Amino acid sequence: MFSFAFPSRLAMKTRSRLLAWLPAILLGPVLALCSTLALAEAPAEATKALHLLDYIGADYPPTVQDGKVIDDGEYREQQEFSAVLADRRSP
Repeated sequence: MFSFAFPSRLAMKTRSRLLAWLPAILLGPVLALCSTLALAEAPAEATKALHLLDYIGADYPPTVQDGKVIDDGEYREQQEFSAVLADRRSP
């Protein structure tokens, strides 16, 4: 009445499923480690960018009033910092 083909068929399915998931099981931790290392550098760059934005924002009101540049040197410095920010943003 009972056939022993069913357990072996089940074992083959289980084995093939395990083999199908094996690359993901092995590569998952490696990819997670790589992405963690890549993200570790991001906060330092974000902190620098935030500092530059804060500096530009704080110095802009005394540099430009009523749409006219009052302090040329400070304005050029702000343009340089803006260019640095734009370069960091570009891939």
